[in-house]
Amino acid sequence: MADLDGDGRPDLVVAEDRWRGGRSRLYRNAGDLRFEEIGTEWGWPDDVTGLGVGTGDLDGDGRPDLVIGGSNRVFLGTGDGVSEVPEAIAAWILNGDEDDPAGVALGDVDGDGDLDVAIGQHFNSTIDDGATAPVRLYRNDTTEPGALVLRDVTVDAGLIGLPTKAPHVALVDLDNDGRLDVLTTASAAGGTEPAVFWNDGTGADGIPMFRPPSELGDDHYWVTGPTADVDGDGRLDVVLIEWDPGVPSRLLLNRAPAGHALEVAVGAELGGGPGTVVAAYEDGRAGEPDALVALVEISPSQGAFAGIAPVAHLGLGDHTSVDLVVQPPSPHPAVTITGVAADQRLAVPGPCR
Repeated sequence: MADLDGDGRPDLVVAEDRWRGGRSRLYRNAGDLRFEEIGTEWGWPDDVTGLGVGTGDLDGDGRPDLVIGGSNRVFLGTGDGVSEVPEAIAAWILNGDEDDPAGVALGDVDGDGDLDVAIGQHFNSTIDDGATAPVRLYRNDTTEPGALVLRDVTVDAGLIGLPTKAPHVALVDLDNDGRLDVLTTASAAGGTEPAVFWNDGTGADGIPMFRPPSELGDDHYWVTGPTADVDGDGRLDVVLIEWDPGVPSRLLLNRAPAGHALEVAVGAELGGGPGTVVAAYEDGRAGEPDALVALVEISPSQGAFAGIAPVAHLGLGDHTSVDLVVQPPSPHPAVTITGVAADQRLAVPGPCR
């Protein structure tokens, strides 16, 4: 979902993979739960194939943009539709006929205030042919609206190849240290846990450095792995969904040591959440770039095939109090709240709950 025409109603992008006809669709929200298919009049081609859709403001112009995993095509929002950025993401090297990029996640992995892009892989060659394939990370080096620059930093960031499929990828702060980790649905620990790349901060060149998981090598993977704080302890948990109906899916509760956190929900009077950017700053320094603690743009979709609650989860590390700047989609103004205590769920506008 993304409000592509700025009328306050979320529009829909429905991805169709290359095996089923390869014609993804764009639907305008006409109100009253009615949706009208929109195509070339909104700049949307009829040949977009996909296994995942990521939404977020990539170029900083306040409008939602789209990244389609599978064909890896990127579309910038124009205010009345979209405009494709050709070859914004280079074509992947495929090992076999059943290899595809898959789920898409957007998030600020390097702490510079803009959204970076991660794309998962549905590479059958990892299982059939013994190949390895990483989830790929693209750092956002855009400096001006409309001039999108995405740089592939997969290797430099330490995202090593995985020996099984990882269709789902999420950029989420699993240890609440203020840095987004890379959650994949490849398996680790003998096939019992999702493979997670832990964010150890940025190097001298500004590229985030990720610590790879241990005990890789099992063929097992999950098709998707949505996250949520299901037990209310301030840490994100994960649901791992099996493809085979004969194998049980799993709910894994996060019991890792973690820092402080905030969850921020947005009321209907400010758009309900999707497309809202929530940024936490050091106490008393709201809006200062070098005081940014965490930034999340709320999206109701995650990775491949997963829907999540439209809530921003912000890891705060050692910070027990922060300033919040909440920027809903246009025409709603930004809301600044100072001195917000950590370890709670905040409703904006409205009381803490």
